[in-house]
Amino acid sequence: MAASQPGAMFIAGGTDLVPNLKRRQFDVPALISLSALSGMRLIAGDAKDGLTIGAGATLDELAHHPALNGPYRALAQACDLVSTPQVRCMGTLGGNLLVDPRCNYYNQTYSWRKAVGFCLKKDGDICLVARSSPRCWAVSSSDSAPVALALNATVVLHGVGGERRIRADDLYKDETTVQRVVDVFRKEKVAMVNAGASPLDVVISPNAGGLEGTAMDPHSQKPAPGATVVLIPRARERVEFYRSAKTDDAGRFRFKTVVPGDYRVYVWETVQEYAWMDPDFMRPLETKAKQ
Repeated sequence: MAASQPGAMFIAGGTDLVPNLKRRQFDVPALISLSALSGMRLIAGDAKDGLTIGAGATLDELAHHPALNGPYRALAQACDLVSTPQVRCMGTLGGNLLVDPRCNYYNQTYSWRKAVGFCLKKDGDICLVARSSPRCWAVSSSDSAPVALALNATVVLHGVGGERRIRADDLYKDETTVQRVVDVFRKEKVAMVNAGASPLDVVISPNAGGLEGTAMDPHSQKPAPGATVVLIPRARERVEFYRSAKTDDAGRFRFKTVVPGDYRVYVWETVQEYAWMDPDFMRPLETKAKQ
């Protein structure tokens, strides 16, 4: 289903995703519900043999479930401290563990963000928290994540490549959205569906400490408005140096803060967000990039 709807997002409780959609922090063509998946709300086990919790178990269920008494009481308490009763009755453990990192500049309405200038996390090219920083400083606000780490929890990830088990602390190599996509979704290929669009040609005008240019449609030879431009360092593992932007009505784009080094520029008419983090997606395109 996700493959047939490039850019679609998964939804369970929706307590974080839906407000973000209302603030236009995500642009998605479809939402795919996870509620019908088997085992999503499973809570089974005990202190002796260990506890298994489905990602769809609600925070309210966990806050009051008898299986979380004793050694797991800290997780119940953390779930009981999340937001309001209404949110806890809808919000899920999986959603809380992977809540979208945020900051005071990002979690605002679209008109507010447009007025002050878009930030690096969405539509902009500078972090408004630390303007001279080359990376985004949005942070996770998960209540359950610290407890999961303290309890040495194991997370089971299901993707197109099958099942994989990792330690909970491997979910949080870095709190920024980009790094978490690399550490989790890229490996599982859950959110990395190839949009199938060919890269556009790009005309680059270099500038010290920055980069600007115009994306041109190779078929019409006209500027390409609304295209996605991605700047990727030659050292692909340096994800903190990745940059992305949308072209304006004249096809222009601009990156203000670029760390000196060797980069490649890719441009797409349509592409799923962060698909460029997937090496398998990018490999056939590498020879087409502008350097």
